[in-house]
Amino acid sequence: MNDNQPTYPNNTAYRQPPAKKHHWWKIIWPIATIGLVMLLMANSRTLLDFYYLKTFQPGQGMQKLIDRIDLTNQGKRILYSAQPALIGDSTFNDKCRGSETSSNIIGCFVDNRIYVFDVKNQELDGIREVTLAHEMLHAAYVRLSNNEKSQVNKWVEEAFTKCSTEDLKARFSEYYDKYEPADRDNELHSILGTECKDLPSGLENYYRRFFNNRAGVVAMSAAYIGQFNELTTQINTLVKTLDDLATSINTQTTEYNDAAEELTREIADFNTRADNGAFASQAAFDAERAALMTEVGRLETMRQQIEADTNTYNEKKAQYDKLSLNLQSLNNSINSQLAPAPSV
Repeated sequence: MNDNQPTYPNNTAYRQPPAKKHHWWKIIWPIATIGLVMLLMANSRTLLDFYYLKTFQPGQGMQKLIDRIDLTNQGKRILYSAQPALIGDSTFNDKCRGSETSSNIIGCFVDNRIYVFDVKNQELDGIREVTLAHEMLHAAYVRLSNNEKSQVNKWVEEAFTKCSTEDLKARFSEYYDKYEPADRDNELHSILGTECKDLPSGLENYYRRFFNNRAGVVAMSAAYIGQFNELTTQINTLVKTLDDLATSINTQTTEYNDAAEELTREIADFNTRADNGAFASQAAFDAERAALMTEVGRLETMRQQIEADTNTYNEKKAQYDKLSLNLQSLNNSINSQLAPAPSV
């Protein structure tokens, strides 16, 4: 046996050293988790929108309103995310009315919820639908990025100078400028989108994100606002007519009373002289008597005119009272603060 020949252990195999394990998942998993969380956070609004779109079930009354304003998918997602509710006066006031109590409020967007006052007056068809669309646009406005909001604000301010009516200016001065001055563009964004027919192309295209048929919403708005405006115009016209008639009647009455008093004295004097034979001739007597009778006739005509004008005044006043009651009825129907009539 050669002592220099290497020897090997019998039945012994050569073994490689164990491979080192690399646990990459321990590094990747936290990174992936953080990325997923960040992705979910960045898109949480969108995910919630789709969640509410699939799960929110409007009541029957609210569903009819939603169908009539004909929203796009984006508009409907925003609306459903706000879980709109059609509610009565006591609940509505709890949700919507703050310290301001002098104006009629029929809708609000508060705490990411939309509430619409359930106006029952059929003469105001469309008012609930327009209010719903108005509040949806508030929900849409708060979602805008700063850049988008800046552009939209420019559009609405430009449109306001062209689309504003005396009624709209009055509403801003009486309510929005007083109670919500910081939300001017937010309010314009909702008002112009639901009430203004002709808008600059940029703003019109922007509203197409939310409405399939914005013109239909504007038409409903014009119809119920027209009810108020028509009554107000008729009432204002009657007020002027009544004022003019009253002035004329008072002037005629004063003139008539003064002339009648003077004529009474002249007739008394005429009779005294006639009884005393003061007239030189029958012709002189007849001439003065004829003059007095002419004055009597003139005053009778004046009296009849005053009576006719008074009758006209009373008729116009009755019309005024009726229209005022109609207008008051419309205003009462959108006043959530009125207590319901007691029932037996």
